[in-house]
Amino acid sequence: MRKHLIGGLNIIFWTFQTILLIGVMILEDLSGKRMGVQRHVLHKESIYGSTYFTPELMRIYMGILIVLSICTLLLFTYSILKKKNNVIIKWSITTAAISLSAFTFILTTTREDFRAYHYFLMALLVVVGLHYLRLLIGIISYSSKHTKNLI
Repeated sequence: MRKHLIGGLNIIFWTFQTILLIGVMILEDLSGKRMGVQRHVLHKESIYGSTYFTPELMRIYMGILIVLSICTLLLFTYSILKKKNNVIIKWSITTAAISLSAFTFILTTTREDFRAYHYFLMALLVVVGLHYLRLLIGIISYSSKHTKNLI
């Protein structure tokens, strides 16, 4: 039963992340084709750029991503050494990869590369957060003392 619950949860997380990223890509595409969408994106970009994505906050976000990636890689190493569940090993490596790819995206792209740059950043941060939530749920559900309560 636990396998089906975790498998269903995994599918829900991946579906939501895919829909979120596709939505941002559609917004980016439409902002070049439709004037109303472009006006909305430019207005929101100026608001988001001055409130949530200032240079100081971007450095903080990148620092958080690096620290979380290191913690996840340590969890991955610990899981291999202690021969923990393979699901935790797979999820920790994918979570670290997603976190490092989000860090790389923030580091290598600028506001001029995309019209909907801040929407991409928000989507990436939500995706990274969902991956860490999924990893946390997996750790709790596969730990020995909590397993008895779930089944």
